[in-house]
Amino acid sequence: MPEVKVLSVLGAAAAVRYEDKTLIISKHYIKDTKSGGKVDVPLSAISTSTEYGIDWSIIIPEGITISAQDIQSALYARGIFTIEDIEKNPNGFANAVSSVVHKAAANLFRKVHEVVGGS
Repeated sequence: MPEVKVLSVLGAAAAVRYEDKTLIISKHYIKDTKSGGKVDVPLSAISTSTEYGIDWSIIIPEGITISAQDIQSALYARGIFTIEDIEKNPNGFANAVSSVVHKAAANLFRKVHEVVGGS
């Protein structure tokens, strides 16, 4: 029988962690309802479960990427052209990479709101 970690129990359902997934199964399979506890459940509980959470792979467009060119442009804009420049200015290097990631995250946030809405 597979072992799951109980995340929470609410009503007749339990959120559990199995391998790398969070699943919703019937509370019926959970004898000890303490969050954080591990319990064995029948394979049928896993195979008939519902995966919890948004399927981000559907929402995240393939067009949101971080390219080598994006990083290069950000580094050059901060005067970082060589390894020596990174060693002299590690904060500038980190800020350049962070700015590229921040831009991609903002684009993703915008796209998520277009697809699923939100406040």
